[in-house]
Amino acid sequence: MAERLQSSVPPEILFIERCTQFLKSGGRMGIVLPDSILGSPGLGYIREWLIQNHRIIASIDLHADTFQP
Repeated sequence: MAERLQSSVPPEILFIERCTQFLKSGGRMGIVLPDSILGSPGLGYIREWLIQNHRIIASIDLHADTFQP
């Protein structure tokens, strides 16, 4: 993924990459991300990288107010 990143990378993408680096072989990860990461047309390369390099079990869309106090 690093070869496709541009000079200005959203921190969420760097977070995903770093989290996957910490995974052991066969490890599992749960992560909460903004909708833009999985829904933005401009970030399709991130989705492709995730699909090609990891086994996605689920993607759950939460209501916008889920994390509001």
